[in-house]
Amino acid sequence: MTLDEAIKHCEEVADYDCYNENQLECAKDHWQLAEWLRELKLYKESGWHPFRQEQDPETGLWKFVDPPADWQRILVTIRSQTGENDPFVQEDVWYENGYDLLESGYTPGAEAIAWMAWPEPYVPDTDVGRMEVENEESHR
Repeated sequence: MTLDEAIKHCEEVADYDCYNENQLECAKDHWQLAEWLRELKLYKESGWHPFRQEQDPETGLWKFVDPPADWQRILVTIRSQTGENDPFVQEDVWYENGYDLLESGYTPGAEAIAWMAWPEPYVPDTDVGRMEVENEESHR
């Protein structure tokens, strides 16, 4: 089942006619589940990747799962212990397994929780702009 199929299923169950309290509760639960699945879909499509670590069974060392490439320019979502201005996004560069980024690169106690590749700059489509001007002039 795909994420879209799961969302559709939850919406369909939530729209069933309810004839008793149990059915009403089930419909409400499915509606909430559909909302959470839509949030998950937005998250997955946003380009953000949570920082995840796993321990190498042979060496016992911790390593990152699917980290950015070395020296890659990234955006990082930061969460602090105090909760002030949380979460916030900061630019950084990933290198040497990111330990300075996650452990000491920010306010003490702050935690880097996700990363995203630095986006490509926006380049306007000059043909679209020209067509809009031509359309405005033809309506005068």
